[in-house]
Amino acid sequence: MPSLTPNKFGTFTGWNQLTCNLFGKDVEAFTKFSVSEKMDVENIYAAGNMPVGKGFGNYEASANITLKSPEFFALMTSVAPGKRIHDVTGQLFGLFESGSVIYKVTVHNVVVTNPNIEVSQGDKSIDIDLELNCSHITWEKV
Repeated sequence: MPSLTPNKFGTFTGWNQLTCNLFGKDVEAFTKFSVSEKMDVENIYAAGNMPVGKGFGNYEASANITLKSPEFFALMTSVAPGKRIHDVTGQLFGLFESGSVIYKVTVHNVVVTNPNIEVSQGDKSIDIDLELNCSHITWEKV
């Protein structure tokens, strides 16, 4: 007979528990939020066929956000005249709510490197994908 113990993880965090802030502006009309961290790690070998240690290389972070066109153009109004979106630096914050706990992911030293707009016949709205260059990502419980 199956156990009647409730799920030990509680309520899962979903899309409705995510809020976002880019360059000091609250972002509401976004359809994708992505952060990634990578550490270059390799096994170090010596005598024998088994590794004797680990070697650590560079850390790499990346981020991506997809905005609806009105949100992107509202963000563009905060760019100084004569400047481009590539000239703005700042931070990207994402807040994830899980039950009564909120986790904050901060993407540091953000620069938009590749705003990508694709529109096809029949589209009802326009999404603008922003590829972001960043220095590092931090996670914290708030």
